[in-house]
Parts: sequence; structure tokens; C-alpha cells
Amino acid sequence: MKNHNWTTIAIEVMFDGVLLKGQVRYWAKDYEVDLIEPFKAQRCSHLMYVIPARFTNDEPPRDGIRDIDVATIAREVLVALYKENNTEGIS
Repeated sequence: MKNHNWTTIAIEVMFDGVLLKGQVRYWAKDYEVDLIEPFKAQRCSHLMYVIPARFTNDEPPRDGIRDIDVATIAREVLVALYKENNTEGIS
């Protein structure tokens, strides 16, 4: 199995008055979003290799490849994880 160059960036987003803290770990074809505060949750995703696209965060563009901004996706995923897993009624 090939070792990929994974990059990790911290992500924060305010939702309904709650600061959601997390991180996204990614390389061109996979990402993992971890919600760290106010509780822990995780979601992963993968792009098929045949799709001419990649997850990026400020990398220079490449001809013929669609760049998908992983930081924007990660913020949306943090909110979704919060909504799906907020069983404690944190607000």
C-alpha cells in the first residue's frame, strides 16, 4: 500500500452560538474530518481514482484536474457532525 503525503489543518466554525473545533487530514483522494470540541465525532470520504479531481487547500492548480477545497468541505462536515451527534443538547 502506498504511503501518501497527508496534510492536517485545524478548522473552527461557529454554529448556533457554539464554537466547533476540529481538524481535517487529507491528501489528493481522501479526507478525514474530526470534530474535537464540544465532543468527538469523525467522518471520512474518498474520491475514486478515475475522477479527475483532488482535495486541495491552497495548492497550485494542475491542468485537467478539478480542485475541491477541503477546508470548505471540512467546515460543512463539522456542522453536520454536530447536528447528527448533539445528543446532549449542547448549545
